Amino acid sequence: ADPIRRSRKKLDIILSTSTEPQFFIDRPHESPFNVGVTLRVEDFTPEQVAVLNTRHPRPLSGSDVERLYRLIGGHPFLTRKALYMAAGNAPTCSAGDLFAHSREDTGPFGDHLRDYLLRLQRKQDLIPALRHVVDGRALTDELAIYRLQALGLVRRDGSKVVPRCELYGEYFRERLRSDG
Repeated sequence: ADPIRRSRKKLDIILSTSTEPQFFIDRPHESPFNVGVTLRVEDFTPEQVAVLNTRHPRPLSGSDVERLYRLIGGHPFLTRKALYMAAGNAPTCSAGDLFAHSREDTGPFGDHLRDYLLRLQRKQDLIPALRHVVDGRALTDELAIYRLQALGLVRRDGSKVVPRCELYGEYFRERLRSDG
């Protein structure tokens, strides 16, 4: 038998996404996402963030770890990015800079936040729903809640729907202001 053909039979593909796959595709009947197993990565706990912090060469102080957790709620990607930057891997980003500029488009999370804003602009029907959430108003549209959760922008807190983290709430509250 052909060695290339044998090796292809052993090939496994792992595809990792940070949001529900349906938001990446326009034609679901042609999707590569309709097979396999979905594994959800949960947000880090405060204790896990503290442990991760100690694994960096210049860790954040205990109060800065708490502040970081309040800001990003244990979001795995944002936690990793923040700790990487605060550890000196971004020459112009001290812990103070991290917090002072976190909500800015040019700040340490700017690329991540702008990416979400662009996604929302392509899904105009979700903007009013997210405005409700970031303004602290009740959202009862279950489809909109599901779609915003699938995007990773909101979470349920008991019976309420809230921004996934403080960073998202403040950033989108500013960017999605209505004109009246």
